[in-house]
Amino acid sequence: MSVRPVPYPSLLGGVQKLRPDVFQVRLPIVSAYFLGTPGSDWVLVDAGTPLDAGMIKRAATQVHGSRSPAAIVLTHGHVDHVGSVPRLRGLWPVPVYARAEELPFLTGQAKYQIGRRTSSAPDLRPHIHALPTDGSVPFLTGWRWIPTPGHTPGHTSLWREADRTLIVGDAFSTANARNPVTLLTGEPAQVSHAFLYLSRSDGRESVRRLAELESQLAAVGHGKALGGAELPGAIREHVRRFDDPLPTQPPRLPLLALAAGMAALVWWWRRE
Repeated sequence: MSVRPVPYPSLLGGVQKLRPDVFQVRLPIVSAYFLGTPGSDWVLVDAGTPLDAGMIKRAATQVHGSRSPAAIVLTHGHVDHVGSVPRLRGLWPVPVYARAEELPFLTGQAKYQIGRRTSSAPDLRPHIHALPTDGSVPFLTGWRWIPTPGHTPGHTSLWREADRTLIVGDAFSTANARNPVTLLTGEPAQVSHAFLYLSRSDGRESVRRLAELESQLAAVGHGKALGGAELPGAIREHVRRFDDPLPTQPPRLPLLALAAGMAALVWWWRRE
């Protein structure tokens, strides 16, 4: 089903305006978002990997000048979404919010269980707070948070009914999450699975709930934002095919390409 993808400003970084007050901050493997009109209060949604703080700060200066965010809101606690929070809080001493069910993972009390392995999130105490129980989002008039567990137990997405804008987090992806190359390219730019679901049944139900919103713009953690009148149908089709076999894991990237990528990351980190 055809939908309208929003092109990346570049493969490795940059800022893309999705709405007058919604900005996608393209980072090398993930996206963060600025919600708020330039010149007024704004909120950072997600914070990339531990190497992304400099890029996020430069993007914030580009969009919001010297104005700090009023808060940081996290869709979930995986390191590619919260990794730069400690460094950014050194620049912006603002409160951090996540859904209450995600707080154990962000306060050192629990680890994510991924098969036989575990994964830890940064311990954000004492700066992390639960999102309000009434569904509102601090400092963002008109936005609501929606529980979308599955990718993690406390995963949340953000929704604004006025213009039917959805910030998905990792409830679903629009890139082929099983192919590392598409983390850079954002292809195939269609509604597809997140990289993993800690609860597949919860993940299916969450995507079904998002399909009911009839959104006109869906901004994701991994991949290009999608918009247009056919987007709701594309999300419903993904729900219908949710349990189809996943594509096979592509072969490992050649060692030379992997080494080149790591060298690029080190160069980029040293620039910050």
